[in-house]
Amino acid sequence: MKKLLALICALAMVLSMSACKGQAAPTQNNTVSGASSQTASGAVPSGTVSGAASSAAESSKPSVPSQAPRVENNKAVSGLNNGTYTVKDEKYSYKNGNMSYSASYPVLSGKISNADKVNTAIKTSALKTINSLGTGVKTNKTTVKVNSDVTYEGTGFISLGFNEYVKLSANADNDHTLRAMNINLKTGTALEMKDLIVKNDALYKALETAAKQQLSSDIAPSVTASVIKSALESGSVYFTKYDVGFAFQITKPEKRLVKLSLTYAQVKPFATSNEIWKNFL
Repeated sequence: MKKLLALICALAMVLSMSACKGQAAPTQNNTVSGASSQTASGAVPSGTVSGAASSAAESSKPSVPSQAPRVENNKAVSGLNNGTYTVKDEKYSYKNGNMSYSASYPVLSGKISNADKVNTAIKTSALKTINSLGTGVKTNKTTVKVNSDVTYEGTGFISLGFNEYVKLSANADNDHTLRAMNINLKTGTALEMKDLIVKNDALYKALETAAKQQLSSDIAPSVTASVIKSALESGSVYFTKYDVGFAFQITKPEKRLVKLSLTYAQVKPFATSNEIWKNFL
């Protein structure tokens, strides 16, 4: 009898230990699963590292000055096109061998006495680089892409720009330039910067100040009055209902397109006597 009781007790102890072991596995597995879930979902350890990296990335970004909201120029707004003419986008495309050319440019129609003259001038400007490269066989992959943008559409004056991207070989960087057109719709005359802006040291200084206010901290120090003076020789000027834009290329710290703007009050001292200024000043 004693032997039987001892055997029963021993069997009970074995069963009890097996039960304990069976409960331990799920608890352990839950712990591992929980840790994996936290890491994948960005729990504290992962989140802390991510946050530190994010902060470091933010602190290393060049700072961009905060700018006041742009204010519409009343005269510019009152002179906007009121249905006198319409603007439709025309597209050009050419692909052959190593050449890939594309361009878009506006075509004006409506009550414009010089519509043909204006449209011819716009198309010629849009395709300027494409026509200069021609369609002769190219050894290197040559890509030209031109996007147009009408920046001011007035009853008697229109301002537009062509953002042009040129790549003369597969490994070359895109060369980005902005070519602007300003056209007196009454005469059909395309105006150059010299027809519109008086260049002098005061203008270069005003644009240098604008650079400090409008460009990021890694670029602004390089855009000095002397750099602007030289760059504007091949730069562009364009008009909006808010302000006057100046676009030019710099080469340091890297080659890039820079765009700055002056309000109409700021640009007034540098305006020529050309009649188109009556739309803005």
